[in-house]
Amino acid sequence: RIQNTDSGATFFVTGSSEEAVRSAREELEYVMVSIPVEPEQVGWILGKAKHNITEIAEEAELTWARFNPATTSLELLGLRSQVDNAKMLISVHCEYLPVYQDMQKERRSIQYLFDSLGRRHPDEQPSPDSAEAAGEADVGEELAGTAEVEDEEASVAWALPEATAAAAAEVPEAAEAAAAAV
Repeated sequence: RIQNTDSGATFFVTGSSEEAVRSAREELEYVMVSIPVEPEQVGWILGKAKHNITEIAEEAELTWARFNPATTSLELLGLRSQVDNAKMLISVHCEYLPVYQDMQKERRSIQYLFDSLGRRHPDEQPSPDSAEAAGEADVGEELAGTAEVEDEEASVAWALPEATAAAAAEVPEAAEAAAAAV
């Protein structure tokens, strides 16, 4: 039953058992939860054009999710089960941030090694004025002639400039990945 007053409406839920009443209440009762967010995680959680938080809100079927810059917190509105699901999705998303940062760091290290070799990344197109675009010898042929060994990995390692060798010593995984990519 619903009772209307000047201050709003009150729902009265009755049922055959306490469990049935509690279950019916959970299906009707909306909650708003405010989750504090670390300033360095705001961009990660919200995403570009708020894509991440919108996707989380849709997945959890929230009524809405928004960021409150005054309190640096996320505000979630929905049924209790929906809010709990959204909190879990946000938590999992936040746990992925260090992994993403490590991958970005490794990508930058590999890119640095490619740049040190005077090579571009394999996904990049040659610039119109480059030797490769003009049909001249490619860097792989140039490197192969610098060392008299049959193993291609050894010839690449042999041809590494001093700056690259120093960087490779600091980031051995990146050096191995760069050598394997060549």
